[in-house]
Amino acid sequence: MCKFKSAIILKDRVFIPDYDSHTDMLNELGIEDNRTNAERLFVRAELYPKNDDAFSDIDGWTFKVDQDIRPDWFVEEYEKSRMITAVKEWAKEHIHIGIDGLKIDSGKNHYIKDCKNVEVCGSASISYVYGSASISKVCDSASISEVCGSASISEVYGSASISKVCGSASISKVCDSASISEVYGSASISKVCDSASISEVCGSASISYVCDSASISKVYGSASISYVCDSASISKVCDSASISKVCGSASISEAKGQAIIANSPYSTWDKQSGLILSENATFKDNKAKVIYQSGGWELRSV
Repeated sequence: MCKFKSAIILKDRVFIPDYDSHTDMLNELGIEDNRTNAERLFVRAELYPKNDDAFSDIDGWTFKVDQDIRPDWFVEEYEKSRMITAVKEWAKEHIHIGIDGLKIDSGKNHYIKDCKNVEVCGSASISYVYGSASISKVCDSASISEVCGSASISEVYGSASISKVCGSASISKVCDSASISEVYGSASISKVCDSASISEVCGSASISYVCDSASISKVYGSASISYVCDSASISKVCDSASISKVCGSASISEAKGQAIIANSPYSTWDKQSGLILSENATFKDNKAKVIYQSGGWELRSV
């Protein structure tokens, strides 16, 4: 697998696009990937940081040639210096540290650390948001692979997508048809609404409010959700995860493990009869003052 940051070294230049696939690079250059061309024309190379720290000093990154065959013109120390210079030029547009008011609307493999009031939009693809970075909005078809550290995002909307939210990262609002694959660690989200979707919420992650027709596939670990309402849906709640209040026509399909689900004492939950409890899961009907407990427990009033 090609490492970050990969390139094709040619005799007269170093080719570094946004992506890291050597095969795709050769295709873009119109060079056939065969032994003859490897002996004469190109060298697959990588310059990658220790511990995958893209924000570290590029001069200290490791240089590697990713092929056994090398052209006669290839001198490793000289080509390493050319590679370092080329990656530094690439980094000026892709590795952003401590820049305020940054707007990224195109390109792939952007890295953001300690930047404030950042806007991510268009078709931009962000690999990593870290440190104390703050992002005002993620929208259009923009995507982020990972948000961690104490980074914060105000709003994710449009058809934007985020793969991972972790550490103590926080997001204020996820809406429209935006999607998040995984929320974990002690990450927090204030509101998930419209038709937004989240695949997994785990660890000690927390979500305050899930509403409209938003959906979450699985809540587990010790994750918690404060309020689920409208026609929002959650497929599975398990382990020691908890949901504090459910009401309206919101649906929760299954609770298992030691999960705890409670409805609101002030409003009716229309679909509580569809909830399946298993293992040691608990449903607390706060409106009717009834506790439903699976797992063969003996109830004693005190």
